Amino acid sequence: PGRLNRDWHGITTWSCLTGTAQVASCWLLLYELTNRPEYRDGAYRANAYLRRTIHYSGQPDMVGGIKGSYPISGGYLPYLYPNWACKFFIDANLHEYGVRRNQELENVAGMASQCQPVTPLPHCVTMKGEWKQAGNETLRAS
Repeated sequence: PGRLNRDWHGITTWSCLTGTAQVASCWLLLYELTNRPEYRDGAYRANAYLRRTIHYSGQPDMVGGIKGSYPISGGYLPYLYPNWACKFFIDANLHEYGVRRNQELENVAGMASQCQPVTPLPHCVTMKGEWKQAGNETLRAS
């Protein structure tokens, strides 16, 4: 929403896209501090909403820009594309990328810790193309 009351309920029919991006970043910071998934999930939804409002083709002056409001006739900078909206949008999406990346790394580390150790093979090939066996004898690979 473009404006909130003191209970954080929307009181307009339009959205302030610049503010949505800023709040998404704040929610991601709160998620990192508290590990509460509702902050993360809210930020993900806010960023997804913002991505749906961007023109990816069309008039060059509007492609990739973030409107002040959605719809564009809303109360925050109506019919304008403020440059700082793009900055906050990029910040929020880079922050989301970082959070998602960290979660993927944690998932991989968790899966790796559950794996059984690998038994080494009794031989391997060296850089010279030789076979090294468990007894350390060197055999030529044919």
